[in-house]
Amino acid sequence: MPIPAETIRAVERLVGAVRAATFIALTAERQVRARALDDLTASRRSDHDLGESP
Repeated sequence: MPIPAETIRAVERLVGAVRAATFIALTAERQVRARALDDLTASRRSDHDLGESP
């Protein structure tokens, strides 16, 4: 998946060109994990709201 050149330049300014790929990979992984946690807590809230056990 292509990343916009402007985004790459911004990341390079932030962490340097050598670390840019690692930063982008870790950021993507962080987002995936955050969404997984959000899904887990959302399903827990739904169970609790209905008075059900997980």
